[in-house]
Amino acid sequence: MALLKILRYPDPKLRKKGVSVGKIDGRIHLLLDNMLETMRDERGVGLSAPQVGENIRVVLVSDTRDFEPAEVPADEDASTDLREEEAPVEMPVIEMINPVIEKSSGLMDEDTEGCLSIPGFTGRVKRSKSVEVKWLCRDGKQHSMTASGFTARIVQHEIDHLDGTLFIDRLSALKKQMMLKKMDKVFGAVSDTPQAPVAKKQKKGAAHE
Repeated sequence: MALLKILRYPDPKLRKKGVSVGKIDGRIHLLLDNMLETMRDERGVGLSAPQVGENIRVVLVSDTRDFEPAEVPADEDASTDLREEEAPVEMPVIEMINPVIEKSSGLMDEDTEGCLSIPGFTGRVKRSKSVEVKWLCRDGKQHSMTASGFTARIVQHEIDHLDGTLFIDRLSALKKQMMLKKMDKVFGAVSDTPQAPVAKKQKKGAAHE
């Protein structure tokens, strides 16, 4: 296995829509292995193939279901701000090839997200609390699950990457504008426009991914 180079904003490859995987072969298996090693080395909780320069629909998603509290007191913030350096190295990881979200809950959650491709920046993003997702695993068999909580957030974040969407595109227009100004100071003035603007409202429902 080998560590892969993670593309950084504003690399235009991050804005391309990923192509579906046709044949799952040794090349895909090696990519999955290398992505896992890279994600754990970066202490991330999710990673997409486009982030390592592969324009195909493949993602890794940390399964956080056994790491989330069952209940959160009403007077406490229910969000999970799990940053890279805090991600458990041995957290189970789900390999997803050609993942598709078939259904999203109508309930929304707001939480802090970051991205391995935009180091040093985080933002509060609203996403569906739960999603039904199906995918192919490395042996070609189809799997599905209903993900909720932080796992659902990671699934949505990573599938966004497959469509050229970054978490900053999920912020309000004002917050995105403010963040872009700060990012320009770090990455240099850039003209970064998603292929398809994410203007539609998500159905209601964090970390570096």
